[in-house]
Amino acid sequence: MSLKKYLKVITVGDIIITGVLLIAIALSIFFFWGGNLGQEDEGVAVIELDGEIVKEIDMPSEGETKKVAVSLIDEDYNAVVELEHNRVRLKRMPSEICPLHICSDTGWISQERQAIVCIPNDLMIYLEGGEPEDNDLDGITG
Repeated sequence: MSLKKYLKVITVGDIIITGVLLIAIALSIFFFWGGNLGQEDEGVAVIELDGEIVKEIDMPSEGETKKVAVSLIDEDYNAVVELEHNRVRLKRMPSEICPLHICSDTGWISQERQAIVCIPNDLMIYLEGGEPEDNDLDGITG
């Protein structure tokens, strides 16, 4: 069959059905990859010490700040974790327990794929759940 015969067979109903299917596919892609769309899930900050979860802290509301002390393995020192709306950081610890301060120099983390890790103290802090950032692009995707 030639192209002209196919074009004569296509009706207005075919075009409407095709349009509806394309819109449904576009909406499906948006909902699957579009994040939490309208949900106010703040997420939690997870603190692991020596490979075990020791605390899961709900994120504070916008404008609020939380400070949580975590007793380290030797229990002579505490690590102070500061939480703001959808972001977390580790305050600077004394040089005798964290000599290079790489963990505190990490600064604020605000996305699930980020983590603060303190190797000398076997401490790791990361985020779970929550609202994705609006600027969720990296250097490769633009």
